[in-house]
Amino acid sequence: MNSLKISLVFTFLSFNLFAQNPYIMFTVSNSNYDYLGSSITNNLVFKTDKANLVYMIRPFGQQNSTQIVNFVELGNQFNSLNVFNQSSEFPHIDYGTTGSTAGLFGVTSESISKIAIKTSSGLQIKDTPPNPVFVFSNGKIFLWSKSQSKLYRSDDLGNTFVLIDSLKRFHPNIIYNPQGSSATISKSKNEKYILITGTSKGDGHYFSGIPENRADNLWIMYSTDYGNTWNGERVAADGYPNLIPNYHTNNFAPLFENYGQIDGAIDDSGYVYIAANGYGLVISGNPPYKPQFPMLFWNSKNRTWTSISDIKIDTLTAISNYYPGHLIGQACPSITVLKLWNFLYDVVICWTIPKLNPLPPYGLILSNGFYTTEIAYAYPTSLRISNEWNLGKISDRFPVNNGINAIIGPDYLGQDPALIPIVFMEDEINGSSILGQGAASLNPIKLTYLHFGFASNDDVNTELDFRLEQNYPNPFGKTSHSYNPITKISWQSSVNGHTILKVYDVLGREVTTLVNEYKDAGKYDVEFPNSEMWNYKGLSSNTLPSGIYFYRLQVGNSVQTKKMIFVR
Repeated sequence: MNSLKISLVFTFLSFNLFAQNPYIMFTVSNSNYDYLGSSITNNLVFKTDKANLVYMIRPFGQQNSTQIVNFVELGNQFNSLNVFNQSSEFPHIDYGTTGSTAGLFGVTSESISKIAIKTSSGLQIKDTPPNPVFVFSNGKIFLWSKSQSKLYRSDDLGNTFVLIDSLKRFHPNIIYNPQGSSATISKSKNEKYILITGTSKGDGHYFSGIPENRADNLWIMYSTDYGNTWNGERVAADGYPNLIPNYHTNNFAPLFENYGQIDGAIDDSGYVYIAANGYGLVISGNPPYKPQFPMLFWNSKNRTWTSISDIKIDTLTAISNYYPGHLIGQACPSITVLKLWNFLYDVVICWTIPKLNPLPPYGLILSNGFYTTEIAYAYPTSLRISNEWNLGKISDRFPVNNGINAIIGPDYLGQDPALIPIVFMEDEINGSSILGQGAASLNPIKLTYLHFGFASNDDVNTELDFRLEQNYPNPFGKTSHSYNPITKISWQSSVNGHTILKVYDVLGREVTTLVNEYKDAGKYDVEFPNSEMWNYKGLSSNTLPSGIYFYRLQVGNSVQTKKMIFVR
């Protein structure tokens, strides 16, 4: 099963705002704009049967000017509106999938402490506790007040909010400093699991002699039962040398305090995934210590930190002299969980990176006194979360001149292949990427989709005439139309070689080997299940469980994998 991979395909086509196909890239706006978002303004885009997103507009280079939160819906028609009809900023959006809030969109603004819920009768706007971010879960609203570090619940669609928990409950031994915490809130697709991910400013860095339980820290609060009960823990202490196993530089200590640049996700089994701007210092020799700038990943399954970024950027010290605003190094991560089938999950992360010269010595590309930026993405190389990652840049697929930063949204349709929405901003004047630095420009905000499907290690390198066909019929077994207990798997290869065809269940366990022998080049087919399989395994069509199966063909170094469904 380790050979099963996820392939990533981009669709970038010009798109008119009033067109009706929501599954290709379109320009949301061409506006004087500051920056799309960081971890404190995440969850800005969702894909249901329409494209839905929220964005914030303000005149570029004027930090104290009017800012507007807008809601955009693209489906059979295009709609855009000023959500709160007043100056507002720092939006957060969520979509309900269970209970009485199923099908509802909500939008909060931190600056004016309000929530707008989009119902069939229109927008309902309610007051909230201060500086809110929120999620729907099973008919309820769970709202985190960032300025208070307190958790509230509403059972009546935002009419009233009741205080149910606080970061203070975990202070001081687990999570240090209950106030001043930057945090984000997210949930699993089934809404059973809710995650709050944040950073707190403690007494300083661990490497400076501050005790671990009093240092600045990265923490989580989470619920495993639709928000009925909550727990919390410190995930990492700030400034802890060698926190990352097998990192390329010894004594590197990440600093989890930089503008709260973290994002968290949680899957339907309750596993937590965190992406963090790993800006930190190499604690070696005498101060001042040398900085590095990796992008870091952590999950609660193996509870270790991993660097997932390009070492050329990680170790580029010139970043400290030319970074624009909050975008220091590899910044503003956005993470989402990709649910495949049953209990298979993977994650997708995007973030901002400095744009480098393509040739050695790979220095920064500067403009207006700052380095220009673009957008990176990453996903693990296997279906199980691993320490090996596929890295790419949006500019590799789409000729964006200067991508500033991006937000990845969840795939709430759960369809196959998965379509993960990503909204990003393109800076049209290099070097004017954030907080009024450089010249003002009209910066288009764009939406596209990361397209995921099952594939093999070598799909991109295989010859066109090496092909594994989709089994037929599919589904097979007792379908609504007929009873077909056997399906046929066909393939062709242009080379002679040892041929292996195996079937796996959804958990990656081998069900059977259909072919394991040398074959000449040509076309072949085999039935599944077949009599030899039943005799060998002691199985029958009455005992093979219904569900999703994968069949994997390998001829020499060429490998392909496809999915099939059996109904008993």
